[in-house]
Amino acid sequence: MSFAIRAANFFSRQPAFPIIVVMLFCVFSLIRLPRDLIHPINHFNTAYAIRTVRSHIENFDIEESIQQRKDVGDLLFRQNDEPLPNPEPPTLPHAEVSHLSRHRNETTIYPSAKILKGNASCFHLSSVRYGDLCIESIVGDYNFTLVDKLHANVRRSDQPKLILSLEEEITQANLGGCPDWNCRILDEITLKYQDADAIVLGAMNWESYTGRSSQQYVVFFGQEAHSSWAIKTSQIPINMTMNFFRNSPVSSPYGYTVKLAPISRRYGKLVNEVHLRKKSKAIAWFVSNCIAESGRNQVISELKKYIDVDIFGFCGNLRCDKGDKCEQRLNTEYHFYASFENTICKDYITEKLWHQGFDFDVVPLVLKRSIVEKYLPPHSFIAADDFNNLAEMAKYLEFLRRNKTAYMKYFEWKKDYAVIYLDGIHHDQLERPWGICQLCRLLWETPRPHYELNKFDEYSC
Repeated sequence: MSFAIRAANFFSRQPAFPIIVVMLFCVFSLIRLPRDLIHPINHFNTAYAIRTVRSHIENFDIEESIQQRKDVGDLLFRQNDEPLPNPEPPTLPHAEVSHLSRHRNETTIYPSAKILKGNASCFHLSSVRYGDLCIESIVGDYNFTLVDKLHANVRRSDQPKLILSLEEEITQANLGGCPDWNCRILDEITLKYQDADAIVLGAMNWESYTGRSSQQYVVFFGQEAHSSWAIKTSQIPINMTMNFFRNSPVSSPYGYTVKLAPISRRYGKLVNEVHLRKKSKAIAWFVSNCIAESGRNQVISELKKYIDVDIFGFCGNLRCDKGDKCEQRLNTEYHFYASFENTICKDYITEKLWHQGFDFDVVPLVLKRSIVEKYLPPHSFIAADDFNNLAEMAKYLEFLRRNKTAYMKYFEWKKDYAVIYLDGIHHDQLERPWGICQLCRLLWETPRPHYELNKFDEYSC
């Protein structure tokens, strides 16, 4: 240290010392120059990045972002309007088609169902409620394939096929699942009987029907279990029924189950764990019809001797406004829902099972396994007739309440299947394999398939 001080004193007495200091300062400045020149470039890049992010935020699609930000590993359970998740959403082809509405100047673009070819084929159906689904098959015992159901031999150059509807609830909107199939639904004020390719009538208006030509389809529509009584009593030559019976070529069920293709299968958690932790009650039942020939009221009365059952509606002492807010209690309070129909009839499965039983984090209970089993995912429900008595059933339900691992087994099906509820409000591609869309498809067949309804008992309860 003393040497450095003596050296500094020596150089400071030299006449050239100030010049040396100035020269050293200039050298160090030149060394820093390239770095200083780089700084503005870095600042520009930062500013550009900020502007880019701001621009992206200003043009941000919130719904798209929410879907993209979902981490499938942490995803809990699909709510009513959320689509089934895909860990790596595929890029799927869409074909734009015009929706033929009763307002001719209005055009809505819908994606058309496509058969995807690759390692494995699947059928692409899109909807607001369930998102994009690639499905392998519809669960059930059918004499058709999805290729049959989802393809129509439409001739674009021809005039639309005309369907006369005598039912107020059957309108052009019901063709929302197949707008590219070139059919129109009109009422009897707009369309004459003899000009229709098909006529749709029901139990309340079949008497107004005046006859048909050999080229027309006459279709009986009715979604209630006993609405088909008119088929037996009438002398009308009916071709087919449009209701819940699955053996009709234009069957119109309340819902259905699909087997998912690998690209649409679910990974991660299948049930909302928050919902599971909150559940403290056994069985819920929403009911307004207190006298049912199925005997469900007697079943509930007996079951209540062994396990708690909360009854909402006119037949119980609990009240809950109809709608999502009330039904959400199934998610957070109850382990089971009594999806008991008012009638035991072949294929008669209503919203009690398709919606309340499967759209919520709850295990549905049914009266008879044989009615529902072939249309539902495996191990997805509990049937009362599987047990020797209701005391035995209640004991098993209490076991599931205590044993979460065993209870969760009833949700394993969600990995490979999707249950679709057709609510009659959203007319989208999920309706394409059923009902009015299938009637439209048949009208384009050449030659047109012949159907004649002779065995009435097969299409009525």
